Amino acid sequence: MKFIKIVLFSFFIVAIVVILLSASSAGAASFSIGDKLVVDIVNDLILVILSYMGKIALFILMFGGILYVVSGSNPQAQEKAKKTVTFAILGLMLVLISYAFLGVLDSIFAQP
Repeated sequence: MKFIKIVLFSFFIVAIVVILLSASSAGAASFSIGDKLVVDIVNDLILVILSYMGKIALFILMFGGILYVVSGSNPQAQEKAKKTVTFAILGLMLVLISYAFLGVLDSIFAQP
């Protein structure tokens, strides 16, 4: 159930980005702050957030590895460490896929 909520939230965020990018490329209300469009600011913000999420996922991956090494012969601790590593890898994959997807959207909706 929690996974479904995360996926739905991710699609919601992607939909907002697509709407912002399409509004910018269609010439509709170009909001600007200084020299940058709001769409560019949102794009930069999303990239910074994805960067930090990737760093957190790598930290959790290392933490899970340390948990696995320290667990010794305790099967419950080993299982917890394996789950931590598995979810960290899934989170890192999600971040990388999101980064690639935003790159594709940016190239599609980029203004010439």
